[in-house]
Amino acid sequence: MLNLKGCPRCNGDMYSDRDVYGRFIHCLQCGHYIHVREEPAIDHDALLKFLQDTGKAPGVKVEDSELVASAQ
Repeated sequence: MLNLKGCPRCNGDMYSDRDVYGRFIHCLQCGHYIHVREEPAIDHDALLKFLQDTGKAPGVKVEDSELVASAQ
């Protein structure tokens, strides 16, 4: 994706890309780059809250169907 005049350093054109380390935005004119933070695949806070609300103790196996039902 191209972001015209989006560079905070030189107001140059930036594009987004991905490599083995994750997503980043790179300026075509000056070379400035910004790493884009990606959200974790699992929302640990929501999972912990679900376990506390259902009374499941840590170490007790939670069925996948219960997790899916709580997310809806």
